[in-house]
Amino acid sequence: MSSIGRHKLPMEKSRRWFRFEGAVFESLGTVEPPLATPDGFPQILVVIDIVSADVPPLVVLDVFDDESIFADTGSNSLIKRVVTSK
Repeated sequence: MSSIGRHKLPMEKSRRWFRFEGAVFESLGTVEPPLATPDGFPQILVVIDIVSADVPPLVVLDVFDDESIFADTGSNSLIKRVVTSK
């Protein structure tokens, strides 16, 4: 179980593996916390894999910026921008 505030979120099994700084970590499971949405809009659930790694979130954001990666929440994937010259 994982928690957000006072709510407990069930953790689902995952078979994914992740590489951080040359080390490989197995996913401990996934949780789907709801994102805050304005009144009248449906909740948006985001699937997050939990790993036992001490990776500061801001370091991950720096890597995303350096590598021109962004999250596409519509397709639930990470996309790398390719810069082309004109």
